[in-house]
Amino acid sequence: FVVAARPAADVVRTGLNDDDLGIDAVELAVLESPEHVLGAVPAPGEIRRQGGNAVCSGDTGVRIGPRLNMLQRLLFGNFRLVYRISRMLRNRFTINGLTVLTAAMMAGVFGFDTRQTLSFQIFSLLLSVLLISLLCSLFFRGRFSIRRYLPDYATAGQSVTYELLIRNLDDSVQADLSIQDELASPLPSFEDFKNTHDPLDEQRNWFDRFIGYPRLMNLIQRRRGGFIQAGGRFHIREHGMHRVSSTLVPVHRGYLEFSDIRLSKPDPLGLANAIRHFPVRDKLLIFPRYVSLGKIILPGSRKYQPRGRAISGTVGESEEFLSLREYRAGDPLKKIHWKSFARLNTPVIKEYHDEYCVRQGLILDTWNLGKDDSLFEVAVSTAASFAISCIQQDSILDLMFVGDKPYRFNAGRGSMTLQNMLEVLACVSPSGDNNLEQLQRLTIDCIDECSVYICVLLAWDEARKKLIRTLRQHGMTVLCVVMVQDAGDDQPDLEPMLNTPQYFHQVSQSSFEQDLLGIGQTLNKS
Repeated sequence: FVVAARPAADVVRTGLNDDDLGIDAVELAVLESPEHVLGAVPAPGEIRRQGGNAVCSGDTGVRIGPRLNMLQRLLFGNFRLVYRISRMLRNRFTINGLTVLTAAMMAGVFGFDTRQTLSFQIFSLLLSVLLISLLCSLFFRGRFSIRRYLPDYATAGQSVTYELLIRNLDDSVQADLSIQDELASPLPSFEDFKNTHDPLDEQRNWFDRFIGYPRLMNLIQRRRGGFIQAGGRFHIREHGMHRVSSTLVPVHRGYLEFSDIRLSKPDPLGLANAIRHFPVRDKLLIFPRYVSLGKIILPGSRKYQPRGRAISGTVGESEEFLSLREYRAGDPLKKIHWKSFARLNTPVIKEYHDEYCVRQGLILDTWNLGKDDSLFEVAVSTAASFAISCIQQDSILDLMFVGDKPYRFNAGRGSMTLQNMLEVLACVSPSGDNNLEQLQRLTIDCIDECSVYICVLLAWDEARKKLIRTLRQHGMTVLCVVMVQDAGDDQPDLEPMLNTPQYFHQVSQSSFEQDLLGIGQTLNKS
């Protein structure tokens, strides 16, 4: 029976004991269609604790008793075991070996009754061949040295190629070898598995959501951080070397850990692999995914200022003439080139070499309101896109966010490089505590130095509106970019941005690249 909670007046007793279902003290009713199952079996991430029991969100009144929790724990243990066994079989056997193993298992099932069929003879033959191959694969002679050559960094979602160098230290030729690089992939605990929300669960049926095996596979893949494409087979002459190009596709930002390198060689029958493991530990920094916004024109008047002690000490405040350019709003009148103005009938400005610069502030909201981190990853990608565009336009950028404490990083001419800024964004993490007050104090402290603030927010609630309202009360021009789950969300209240609605934008999780490209095109026309 499929059961769910209903009001007491509509209750039809099923005749089942509540303890048999693992649900205590609740009225039960038989449902007519599987679509109602979501009322009885909550989706992952929709369970809260009440007392000693788990209660479905939405106040359905359905409590998941200890027996159901024990069933989930048992299923999780079996899933981990199945994952380990399947991974071991894929590594140990070749494609032909897996085919023979599958045929042997089918023959064993059909040949269980030896008086009705002779399939047991096929099972015995195939099993003997597999055992011989496994015995031969235990002997893998040879001495090797392997070294991994990684790039300095990579970007999430973009494939990168690196090399593995294998040296044969023996006096004999080693033929039919294959190599596979391995990423560290620790298995999650039951608590991590139960409390982690998978955005892909919305696309799965109710059975997969309740059982959770697809969610476990996706969680392991996310913890691994990427995947490496396997290469072909090769041979190495005596005391020779061979270079293998491997392709890595990182799936998220941060440090990617390489655990070991697996060198394999098939047995004479070609069914089982002899495997040698080489522990070669390495780390690779993965930059956040970003979108090229091109040259954007940010709102607000330009505030020219000396470039600080560290910069002026290396470059100085030179009055050397550099070039002429068109007039921009906020340029001082003393820099107008009057002869060109009279000739062209349009204002022309004299530029001087490295005297002053323009400064923008980039505010990254890290308070994720206890939600999953997928929306925060979109926010980091949005901040990285704006950081790249601002720094490439020869401006100074102040990145401000709150982690375990408030942070402020400067990038641009004479300070941090673009690569350093992306390294910071690659390692920033979300916070579960309300840190908007600290973020507001940090932004107010440097409000006189910046021309405009780019605010990348995770939500548009009253606390964020207060932050924007405070910045605008201090006379600061604000470009507000808010993260949303879906592009079809309701139109937000623009109360702090009513005077400048063109500088308020939303970026949806499902189509953030298209949204960012649209923002870039809008700012290019400003």
